[in-house]
Amino acid sequence: MTEIETVTVTFEELKADVDRYYRLKRTKRLVITRDGEEMTVIGRWLPGERKRRPVHWFELLHEMFPEPWDPDDPRPGERALEEVRGYRPFATSTPPR
Repeated sequence: MTEIETVTVTFEELKADVDRYYRLKRTKRLVITRDGEEMTVIGRWLPGERKRRPVHWFELLHEMFPEPWDPDDPRPGERALEEVRGYRPFATSTPPR
């Protein structure tokens, strides 16, 4: 059986280093906390883990970098990230439709 490492990160730490944690979620289980309480779990699933709080990666981006709804660019979080960081990291790319 493969061990799944769990990393606990605060919402603020996640927001400060989105790219790092996006890559980390591929190999680890990330428990995201806010104000001392578990907000969500993303990344790898533990054997036997059946239920998680229903927050997905793009919902987290929108929570971290809110922006007004733009029907011509419906990808929440990307423009706000670009304004804050000056670029759009690969972590915000959306799959083609």
